[in-house]
Amino acid sequence: MKQQVNNRLEFDEEKAIEAILYIAQQTSDLYKILKAIYWADKFHIDEYQRFIFGERYARLPHGVTPSDSYDILKGIRGDGNPEYDEYYGNDIEIKDKIVTAKRNPEVNYLSKSDIECLDKAIDKVLSKSFSENKKNAHDKTYDADSEHFISLMDFIVDLPQKDKILRRLQDTFV
Repeated sequence: MKQQVNNRLEFDEEKAIEAILYIAQQTSDLYKILKAIYWADKFHIDEYQRFIFGERYARLPHGVTPSDSYDILKGIRGDGNPEYDEYYGNDIEIKDKIVTAKRNPEVNYLSKSDIECLDKAIDKVLSKSFSENKKNAHDKTYDADSEHFISLMDFIVDLPQKDKILRRLQDTFV
């Protein structure tokens, strides 16, 4: 399945799988895995001005959700694109909302900063209930003016380093 381009971001599917496997070592809860990806990207873009693997985010009823990762996991579970199960079914198993890693993550796909932010995000969601994580995922990003898919401007709306991120983006794309 390889890489897809989303909103100027290149989605690195293999890195996404390794991040999912990394998080799944700490929790088998599908919802917590998805929210950990969201928070890891929030922490990473704020600190390092880049997304971990080029995820695209959507506004869904249970909060901001990493759309591409959710599509992969639904495909593996059997209620999405069956190609994902063909490619990654030997790595991950999903029954209902329980995710089982069938192998350890290849952490060489993840940078030191990726792991730092993934760990911070795991800590943020791990001990929280579904309701608490849902409430946290209905933040200013969720409430921003974006339609279904969340724009970069809305993703960074509440980040402390917002101005630094914007300057870096301007330097990169102008």
